[in-house]
Amino acid sequence: MTETKHTPGQLEAGKNGLIRGGPLVELKRGKVKRQLAMVCCLDGGDDEQEANTQRLVAYWNACEGIADPWSFVMTALTLAANVRAGVVRGDGSERDLAVRWAEFVEQQVGIKGGDA
Repeated sequence: MTETKHTPGQLEAGKNGLIRGGPLVELKRGKVKRQLAMVCCLDGGDDEQEANTQRLVAYWNACEGIADPWSFVMTALTLAANVRAGVVRGDGSERDLAVRWAEFVEQQVGIKGGDA
């Protein structure tokens, strides 16, 4: 990962694939957030473009405060694999919670722990 800082703060999804974020910028019409990106979807139409825009904004905002999101995800997957392998132990409720958490991580990332 690069050491270059990204635009701070939460992003907002606008219409037609527009993604805005960062500090407010003063314009004649008032203060607005800068345009950071435009999501294009040549084949999927407006609904797919909107879904892609919302998904990218949700991922960005979910990573707020995580210094290295890739390492965070890989650590979560390693823990999930350890839960599956029985390395993480606990009595009933602790074990059940760990298994449910591992299943959630795997489902969200789309791979089984240890497959990365």
